[in-house]
Amino acid sequence: MKFMTVREFRSKTGMVRESLAREEEVVLTSGGKPYAIVSRIRSESFDSELQAIRRARASSAVEHLRDAAGTAGTDRLSMEEINRVIGEVRRKARKSRA
Repeated sequence: MKFMTVREFRSKTGMVRESLAREEEVVLTSGGKPYAIVSRIRSESFDSELQAIRRARASSAVEHLRDAAGTAGTDRLSMEEINRVIGEVRRKARKSRA
């Protein structure tokens, strides 16, 4: 996998295409941190590849939420406790709108 700065990406697009032909993905960085992934696709499978990327993103988001709930201890709330918290939030929202 090749890493490339956003600045390089703008100025060396030919190099990006060559890298994608060899490595399939290029990671763009900004400020030394990963910013985006550019991935090679085939036109005949564009829809299914895009759908797979979106599924992977959604799965990663759910995993992150589960980890955060486990860390906060909210994964052990009963349904009654969940409904109580929802009610409190809704009451506060109604008050702030009034």
